[in-house]
Amino acid sequence: MAEATFPVRKEFGLFVKLLQLEFSSGTRRVRRICELYDYMVLTDRSRYLNFGYWAADCESYDDACEAMVDLLGEAAELGTGDHVLDAGFGYGDQDFRWLETTGVARIVGINITPLQIREARRQARLKGVEERVEFLEMSATDLAFEPGTFDKVISLESPIQFEPREAFLEHAYRVLRPGGRFAAVEILPLDAADGGSPSGARRKWKSDRWFGATPIENWVPAQEYCQTLQRLGFTDVKARSIRDDVYEPWSRYMRSRIDDPAFRARLSRLVYRPFRKGLLDDVGGRVAGQSMAQTDYIVVSAMKPPASGDGVN
Repeated sequence: MAEATFPVRKEFGLFVKLLQLEFSSGTRRVRRICELYDYMVLTDRSRYLNFGYWAADCESYDDACEAMVDLLGEAAELGTGDHVLDAGFGYGDQDFRWLETTGVARIVGINITPLQIREARRQARLKGVEERVEFLEMSATDLAFEPGTFDKVISLESPIQFEPREAFLEHAYRVLRPGGRFAAVEILPLDAADGGSPSGARRKWKSDRWFGATPIENWVPAQEYCQTLQRLGFTDVKARSIRDDVYEPWSRYMRSRIDDPAFRARLSRLVYRPFRKGLLDDVGGRVAGQSMAQTDYIVVSAMKPPASGDGVN
C-alpha cells in the first residue's frame, strides 16, 4: 500500500496563506496564523490546540489535551448553572468537553478566525448542543457584552496573542458578575530577566517571522501578570507553574512521533520540515518565538470581589 501523503491541493493552499501571512500584521496576522493550524493537526481524534497536561499517565496527545482542559476547568471552578465566556476557543473541543463534564448552563466562545468558528458551529450542530453553546466572531480586547454577564471568564493558551492582553483582562473584569472567577492558561517568560527591554524583545521576535504574533507588551513574567490582575481589581489571585508537566513531555511525545509515516502524512511538507528541525535542533521547539527552555507555562485564577461594582478600577 502506498504511503499516504498530504493533499497537493491543500499544500498549494498553505503556500498561498504563507504568502499572505508575510504581508499581514496585527489582528489579520493573528487570524492568518490561526488558519495555519488547519494544516498541522497533531492530535489523533480531536482538534485540540493546547500543549497538553502530562502529569497523569496520558497515553496520547489527545488525552493530555483533555487533561489540560479539565485542569483549567477546575481552576475556574466551573460548575452547574454557570454562564461561561471562553476567549479564543480554537475549534471548540474544550467547550464541548466542559459542557459534558462540568454541568455549566451555557458557554459563549469568541474567536477572530472564521475558519475555526465555522468548524466549531458545525460540530455543535452534530453534537446537538447548539442551545448550550454559541460561537461568535469577536475580539477578546473589545468584548461586546454588558457588565456582569458571565459567572466565569476562561481562556486556554490564547491571551499571549491578544493585543494587548491587558485590554482583555480589563474586559474580563467588567463582564464578570461580582463574585465571578477568571482563569487562564498562560505562556510567559520564565522569570523577570527573560522579559528584557523592548529592543531586546524585538530582536527575539525576528527569529519567529512566520508564526510569531506575540505583542511585545504581553511578554511579562508571572509576578507582573499577577500584579496587573490585582491593579484591575481582582482578588484571590493565584498562579501556578506547570511547565515541567507540559513542555518536556510534549516534546518527548512529538519526537517519538515525528518520523512516523502516518503522523507525517497529516502535515504539509511546508510545515513538517521546519517543525521537525525545530523540534530536534532546539530539543523541544519554540513557544511564542522563544525557546521552551526560557518559557514558563502557568495556570492563573482570580476572583472579582463579591461586593465590587462592574467597572474596572
